[in-house]
Amino acid sequence: MPHRRIAGMVQAWKRSSHANLDKIRNLKESDPTFYKKGKLEDVEKNLRSMGKLAEGENLKEVGCIDCHVEIGAKKKADHTKDLKMPTADVCGTVTCKNLRNANQNVTR
Repeated sequence: MPHRRIAGMVQAWKRSSHANLDKIRNLKESDPTFYKKGKLEDVEKNLRSMGKLAEGENLKEVGCIDCHVEIGAKKKADHTKDLKMPTADVCGTVTCKNLRNANQNVTR
């Protein structure tokens, strides 16, 4: 993949809600995207139940490694062996029932 394309994806991620979870935490009730705050709280609760986030700890960001290797991975990934394309099933293990339900509806 050309360097320019990768750099563009990184810049898009930096502007995304995945990279800026505090923006979601600070949303006001009057904001039309305020619902994302509750979704983030659900995701963090789910990560705690999976043992991926300590009690009382907030998720700082959702980085590339979380989706394309393993949630919270600290090791370096071998880009030829460890990378995967996340699917609704993979994302659904973290983002709870919304994605799992959407995927089930598509496969029925």
